[in-house]
Amino acid sequence: MEYYKKTKNQMGNYKIESISGIPLSSRLMNFKTKEQTEFLFDFNPVPTYITSLEEGKFVKVNQAFIELFDYYEEDVIGKTVFDINIYESPEEREKIIRDLHLKGFCNNIELKLRNHSGKKIIGLYSSRTLTMGGINYIISVLLDITKRKKIETALQKSEEKYRSLFDNAAEMICVIQDAKFKIFNSMFSELTGYTEEDTENLHYLDIISPEDREYVKAQHEDRLRGYELEKRYQFRMIKKDSTEMWVEINSVKIDWEERDAILCFFIDVTQRKSKEMEVLYLSYHDQLTSIYNRRFYQEELKQLNNKSNLPFTIVMADVNGLKLTNDAFGHLIGDRLLKDTANILSIECREGDVAARIGGDEFVLLLPKTTSDEALLMIERIKERINEKRSGSYYLSVSFGCYTKNLESEDIDFVIMRAEDNMYRNKLTESEEIRNKIVTHIVGNFFQDNPWVDRHSKAVSELSAMLAKELGLSEEEIEDIKRAGFLHDIGKSAIIKDINVKTEDLTEAECLELMRHPEIGSHILKSANQFSKIAGYVLAHHENMDGSGYPKGLKGDNIPLESRILSIADAYDNMINETLNHKALSRQEAIAKLRAAAGVRFDSNLTNIFIEKVLQEQL
Repeated sequence: MEYYKKTKNQMGNYKIESISGIPLSSRLMNFKTKEQTEFLFDFNPVPTYITSLEEGKFVKVNQAFIELFDYYEEDVIGKTVFDINIYESPEEREKIIRDLHLKGFCNNIELKLRNHSGKKIIGLYSSRTLTMGGINYIISVLLDITKRKKIETALQKSEEKYRSLFDNAAEMICVIQDAKFKIFNSMFSELTGYTEEDTENLHYLDIISPEDREYVKAQHEDRLRGYELEKRYQFRMIKKDSTEMWVEINSVKIDWEERDAILCFFIDVTQRKSKEMEVLYLSYHDQLTSIYNRRFYQEELKQLNNKSNLPFTIVMADVNGLKLTNDAFGHLIGDRLLKDTANILSIECREGDVAARIGGDEFVLLLPKTTSDEALLMIERIKERINEKRSGSYYLSVSFGCYTKNLESEDIDFVIMRAEDNMYRNKLTESEEIRNKIVTHIVGNFFQDNPWVDRHSKAVSELSAMLAKELGLSEEEIEDIKRAGFLHDIGKSAIIKDINVKTEDLTEAECLELMRHPEIGSHILKSANQFSKIAGYVLAHHENMDGSGYPKGLKGDNIPLESRILSIADAYDNMINETLNHKALSRQEAIAKLRAAAGVRFDSNLTNIFIEKVLQEQL
């Protein structure tokens, strides 16, 4: 079944930046994409629309709104609510605007409205303010309760006359007296699963979620006492199959068989609550790691910064080597670093603690009622979990810093600053050692996973060292060239694995991807002091004497001597060994190819020395 929207033009996308008046909740549902938000808005069965706060102009309406008011979308967008004349009493909108300015939201206001053809509608209106592109708007939902109002009025006048309306109503209706269900309609039975036999000895609170019972009981008893109360409120109802659904109740005190009772109208708002939770989840959670984001952290910081939570400790955490990991393995592995960090922090958090991602590689822990010593113990536990993750293809490392607010008079911004300072101080102390460990880890895993690269790298290292020795270079220079030869292909660790082991010819795109390995290798090696000296040699080992090489197109003597040495050794070993892409050449065939490329691809002088001295020594 296809769904057609009553519109002549397609409206552009929108982004919700903030919603006011929605309480924080620990029972948030998972919510992933912006496209889902669009879908939830457009296909929400409840009429929903967005208007500008100041002018009242429509900027977006959903299909349910179009159907209820019988307008085309383009007849509404850009118009005000007064232009299309949907209010019976325009003063009602002024009251709504006052409430929104005062509280940022309004709930369950009954409005008298009319559609395009003048048909009267009674709507149950709720709205919130939100910000889009720096402009204030109102997002509104409107339930059509016209039929419900008719049924309510009819029931209060005569039960028998309107019993058919009661039984066939689209809402759940019941009468509660002496804490028992005296009567309920077929929709109540259909949605909850309860029959008259089931409810015969059932207390009305038995079908209310334990978390909501005290609240519902107080509302029910106060209504029986005749107190002035809001007619509508929401709670969770337990169905016969033990699942829960959110309901919104509209209840009034009535006479039932000459005694006080409560007449209740219920609507299932589970979907609406789910949408609210999903939008709220998106607003307060980091999309990649699913833990809280900076916005939630900032709001919770205000809530927790009070005397009752002292001592209050803030822990700052920064993932080490994220850029290096991205360079070496790609962003998917870098993302895994962040996800693992978030997961470990969440596991160690106690009830009442908050873990949030507040930047690219930055996390924070808010620890109320936690001393410095307790926070340091927690950090040690986190580090132990991090050590357990140091296996496989990547190396996880995180630097921490913390500071504790012990006095109410201490400024929270100062506490945050000191926690950050401590973290950066620790990061600076640890950084060199960590970078070296990360690079060593990358190298070890790359060669372990690619034995043929390990063999080739050792051969290039040995051949390069022999050529350097024939050139009369110093022992230190020979050692650097030997190390560069061993690590010249380390940049391939970040190239898609399938390319490294592909047997058939590479596509143009795959060739371009593979050509990135000198630059990636250079980035990796530069990040560790022990390898930084040879990073430039690795970067230029695919440059050609005629300038046709890569990545910079260097020419002649502009190519470092060490890189020219690596280039010859690398090419020769590739030629005389069978690889995934070609068969091995004989020694003489390889020498012929080296001579043919001398002066074009390879340094002529170095090529002659390599052939006449180095290769002769191997005989």
